[in-house]
Amino acid sequence: MEAYLRSIDAARKAQNFQGEANAYGAIAGIYSSASNHRNAMIYFNKAISILRQSDDSVSLASAILNAGDEFLTIKIYDSALLYFREAEIIFQKTDYLIGKAYSSGNIGMVLASMGEDNLAEQKIKEATHILEELGDYYPVCVYLLSMSDIHHQKGDQPAALHYATRSLLLAKQYGLKEQISESSLKLSELYMHAGNADESFRHYKNHIVYRDSVNNLEAVQNMADLRTEYEISQKQLELFEKEEMLAREKWIRNALIAAFFVMIFLAALTYRNFKNQQRTNQKVTEQKEEIERKNKDLISLNEEKNNLISIVAHDLKSPVNQIKGMISLVKMTCKVDEESATYFDMMEQSSVRLSDMINKILNVEAIEATQLNVILEPVNFSDVVRANVNRSIVEVSRKQIQIQTSLPENIIVNSDLRYTDQVIDNLLSNAIKFSPPGKNIYITITHHDTTALCEIRDEGPGISESDKKKLFKKYQKLSATPTSNESSTGLGLSIVKKFVDAMGGEIWCESEPGDGASFFVRLLTYPRQ
Repeated sequence: MEAYLRSIDAARKAQNFQGEANAYGAIAGIYSSASNHRNAMIYFNKAISILRQSDDSVSLASAILNAGDEFLTIKIYDSALLYFREAEIIFQKTDYLIGKAYSSGNIGMVLASMGEDNLAEQKIKEATHILEELGDYYPVCVYLLSMSDIHHQKGDQPAALHYATRSLLLAKQYGLKEQISESSLKLSELYMHAGNADESFRHYKNHIVYRDSVNNLEAVQNMADLRTEYEISQKQLELFEKEEMLAREKWIRNALIAAFFVMIFLAALTYRNFKNQQRTNQKVTEQKEEIERKNKDLISLNEEKNNLISIVAHDLKSPVNQIKGMISLVKMTCKVDEESATYFDMMEQSSVRLSDMINKILNVEAIEATQLNVILEPVNFSDVVRANVNRSIVEVSRKQIQIQTSLPENIIVNSDLRYTDQVIDNLLSNAIKFSPPGKNIYITITHHDTTALCEIRDEGPGISESDKKKLFKKYQKLSATPTSNESSTGLGLSIVKKFVDAMGGEIWCESEPGDGASFFVRLLTYPRQ
């Protein structure tokens, strides 16, 4: 575990995001093996969050598939189904057949556990067809046993026996001892249920034989290896003694001469290595000094940039506030005609937008300069989202936008209340900002046992593929523009991403140009007492 944690730090420093995700996945696997499923899910989600920002779709789908296996293991079937289906979609897009087969087969096993036998049978048949073409027969045997269970539950005893027998024959054909054992056990249970005690006993005995064979195979192999090594060492010892007797006199004659030449050779080699090491050390020292100098220059330039941004923003803040105050004073004390009043309103709105932009710049620089103080506590996710919807009434009324919500009561998440509120406020503000007048915004919260997922979907212009790569980065403006000339600094989503990551959550976007955009925030639910 300690080695993986060190590798995460090294990967971050090298900006090797793939390596960081792989390390998180490995740690999740360790926790999974120890049956610590909650920690396993936390680290799987960290890996998934990183891989969602990469181009490695196969690794992303594999991590999602592994996370689904966690839920399947602890029998949280709705969450397992959610993860397996997302993995299946990604594998289909990448045309990765074996991944698609595993996803389909696992979905079938979950559906079977949930009592949806017809759909389960369809998915498992799709999986076994692909896997048989690929020659991967181990999962085929597993899925055939699942098909046997489905037909047994239906009361179709002949079909149940057919699938279990087919699994056994395949396992024997390809030497899969573990599956021979499992298939024999399944047939024993089916024959016992049918009242055929002789066949049940025969298959159960076969199960015991292969189970013990699997358990003892490694021990037997180790014993055979030890015996082989012992016999070889004994023969080598005998041969060595004979050769030693014959070579002793010759060795004594040549020992001094050989030692002399060896000493000369070692001395020359040592001297050459010493000189090479000197040259290498000199180059390393020079390179290290050059790197340190460049790092200092970069740090200095970055500090100068941050100082300049802060100085300019602070210097602009006071005059802008004075302008706002003077405009308000003129509107209150002076009588102006309707056209002039319109101009004053436009000036006031522009000054407010400029003030908001300055505040956002100062906020993001403050976030970059300090460590976020996250206080994780029980937070009513439903109330936070509902409060943000209520605060937006004036703006949505102005644009004649309808907000449609589906918010279950009392969805409690383990998060920071202040940061959660800012995340939802920013995403909802963006949805309003980029929605044409008269359109709808849809907000839903769904509960998945250990996580809660909030989706905010608009009917705006959508996000292009090139713009998706800019999401969640500082000072990145997208090609789409606000529909009523609202201001946009390109900072909000970068702040949101930092807050969600700090709370151990996950955020992503799904969108197609011209078809609106959906932003998803997934947070861990607060542990039930």
